[in-house]
Amino acid sequence: MNAKKLMRYNAALFALVFIGHAARVTNGWNMNVASWAVPMWLSWTAVVIIGYLGWNNYQLSK
Repeated sequence: MNAKKLMRYNAALFALVFIGHAARVTNGWNMNVASWAVPMWLSWTAVVIIGYLGWNNYQLSK
């Protein structure tokens, strides 16, 4: 597998995670991991970081 193809797969995976966290933030969904309630600020942080990583992987795949 070449590097460009790997970057495209990474960008697609980051896009899926981005969409999930963005949907959680916009709809106000609650999320629990075991008995821990995941705070909303963590999803905001994930949206920013995952969006940045996904965009960079997409740009590098060109």
